[in-house]
Amino acid sequence: MTSGVPELPLAMRADFNVFLEKAFAELNTARFLPNWHLERLARECRLFAEGVTRRLAICIPPRHLKSTIGSVALPAWILGRNPAAKIICASYGEDLAKDLSEQTRRLMNSESYARAFPNVKLEKSTDMHLRTLQGGGTVCNHGWWRDHRQRR
Repeated sequence: MTSGVPELPLAMRADFNVFLEKAFAELNTARFLPNWHLERLARECRLFAEGVTRRLAICIPPRHLKSTIGSVALPAWILGRNPAAKIICASYGEDLAKDLSEQTRRLMNSESYARAFPNVKLEKSTDMHLRTLQGGGTVCNHGWWRDHRQRR
């Protein structure tokens, strides 16, 4: 390895953009295609995870990796850096919420994740709930809508 170049697990811990690229490779057979919008989104997510940005809304078109970044990779990265963190992931539908939770579980159970975050182990894992041994985790669920104008 070249002097001055961090090894991959260290880079995955320190740089969300590096982690995102590796997470994509773990979860997909397609090749990751870097783009400016992904680098910018990774930077904004890192600032959010570090508490510099208090609120973050991701408004980009469909099929631009919003769900993979915001509901799979970011929660896994946050839990890797702080296994006691408590995270809620919300979705419009139950099937999507289950799928995102499953992808997060697969990522966190991968060998590359274990090398980057060796102290993080999942204690409990259900279709929409992950919990670390340190008490942190994610709850993924879907929302519901009710017209409050209709009183019963």
